[in-house]
Amino acid sequence: MSIVPHIALLVLDLDGTLIASPMVDGENWSAWEASLRASDLLPVPGAQEGVRRLLFQHPRASFYLLTGRNDRLRSLTCAWVARHFPCLDGAIVSMRPDGSLLPSPECKGLRLKRIRDKYPGRMLLVDDDPAMRGHLGPADIWAQAPDCWTELAEKVA
Repeated sequence: MSIVPHIALLVLDLDGTLIASPMVDGENWSAWEASLRASDLLPVPGAQEGVRRLLFQHPRASFYLLTGRNDRLRSLTCAWVARHFPCLDGAIVSMRPDGSLLPSPECKGLRLKRIRDKYPGRMLLVDDDPAMRGHLGPADIWAQAPDCWTELAEKVA
């Protein structure tokens, strides 16, 4: 029996939530992108099993991947997800428009609102950025990545 109540919408962040991305500053983006191109980035420990269990427990939930990455990285991002999270095949990937200078939480928050407007019901948002918690409705559920994966996997076991 699941402790996580029924969810209609599952939204997962990528970097720091599904992908064990190194923290970067403005000068290390080229090294980070090179790691992405070389497929050197690994999944966050526990994320693969946690995602599989969430999808099993909530088979009718719509699922999105929400990231602050620029859209020009879409093909690399989708290839990484397909390789490491085949259970997310078919997920809609919402990315930062190329040229957007909005801070990541603001940019992701605007896109999350558009996604949210399409789906009534409870949402589970899994993100490593606590600023995203402010974008939840009163019935929605927040899970703080990366530490949440073990707990979520146990709750839906």
